[in-house]
Amino acid sequence: NRFYERGIPAPAVHRLSLNFRSAGSIVRLSNALLDIKAALLGLADTEMREHWKYAGRPPLVLEGMREEAVLRGIDLRGAGQAVLVRSEAERDRLRAALASRRVFTISEAKGLEFDAVFLWRYCADPQAAGLWAALAEGRGVEPARAPHLRHELALLYVAVTRARGTLVAWDGETAAALWDIGEVAPLVTRSSEEEALAERWQAVSTPAEWDAQGEYYLSRGHHGAAAECFRNAGNETS
Repeated sequence: NRFYERGIPAPAVHRLSLNFRSAGSIVRLSNALLDIKAALLGLADTEMREHWKYAGRPPLVLEGMREEAVLRGIDLRGAGQAVLVRSEAERDRLRAALASRRVFTISEAKGLEFDAVFLWRYCADPQAAGLWAALAEGRGVEPARAPHLRHELALLYVAVTRARGTLVAWDGETAAALWDIGEVAPLVTRSSEEEALAERWQAVSTPAEWDAQGEYYLSRGHHGAAAECFRNAGNETS
């Protein structure tokens, strides 16, 4: 637009496709979501597959675990950890259960990034569950439901790409059909063991790391999360 406004010929556009932020395991999953969207709905000019610098560990999908066990396992002890949910009501419920402000709706998390993301009950919406089941069974989606699928894929893409290195998902005691879709299934690992969650999720942060994360949240207007990080850093005056 700037070139056009000045009457200057626009140079060729070169899109940068190497992702330095997220591990390859995260990028592969986000690429798979784009592949699904491309096949069923088409992609916008700005949507493209990415490459990565290091592989990382596959996202972990928990199944066969009750909510109480999952809540015990995701105690947010690392400064770079966050939980993402679909709705404000579920966000508020989990904030109370975890005694933490580092639970965000996916919409709130857009523009943020975290070392580790726990995706909580993404597929809880029954209507969305039907979409994933249709794709997992290879049935496709009716044209009338295409806008809903577009929304679901966009929201999931945002959630997945918030993670730098670790992504864990829990949909309830039964894993959602989303993780059975042909493009997605080979890219995740599954477990019903609390030890697997503990091993993947455990993290300990230094006061300096908590302080830095507090500044990160503060600069982006998430004051409750910032205050929590400053308290964990032992910095009560920030």
